[in-house]
Amino acid sequence: MKHLELREGGHLDYDMVATDEGTIAFMKANTFASDAEIESELLRYSTDIPGQALSYAMGQRELLLMRDEARAALGDRFSFPAFHAAVLSPGSLPMDLLDAHLKRWQAQQRSD
Repeated sequence: MKHLELREGGHLDYDMVATDEGTIAFMKANTFASDAEIESELLRYSTDIPGQALSYAMGQRELLLMRDEARAALGDRFSFPAFHAAVLSPGSLPMDLLDAHLKRWQAQQRSD
């Protein structure tokens, strides 16, 4: 299966499809997306906003690191739903401000 994934330690693991036709075939075989959705995504990620996929991957990496930090800090007090709510509650934030918010949330959870 061809994929692009950030691994532990920030290493990028990739086995990319090099052609539009290969990408379309891969998405048809591995997603439930319609032909129109596949064409739209292909256009968006390849020409419209080429850095978008990378920014999504970087955001995912940062969120997973923040979650791991919260789990380690809170131990048995960690709750996925509570963490999820803490991430979403302040609205749209840059990652450094979200990290600071989550550190305050962790301190509050430890004191409760």
